[in-house]
Amino acid sequence: MAQVKMAVWGFAVVSVLCFITAVIPLFKGGSLNVVFLACGVVFLIVAAAAHAKNTRTDNNAPPAA
Repeated sequence: MAQVKMAVWGFAVVSVLCFITAVIPLFKGGSLNVVFLACGVVFLIVAAAAHAKNTRTDNNAPPAA
């Protein structure tokens, strides 16, 4: 459980770092780096999927109201 949580946070941090790296050329007068932007999106999707899989329960009971 703790390893999954650490992996989710790791993927989220890498995603944010990729987004920052994609935006840096804009401040230097260049264009947006779409490769790092795409990598950031992929890592964010992986983090969301890992988090969703971790929080899903296996029992068939209806959710509490």
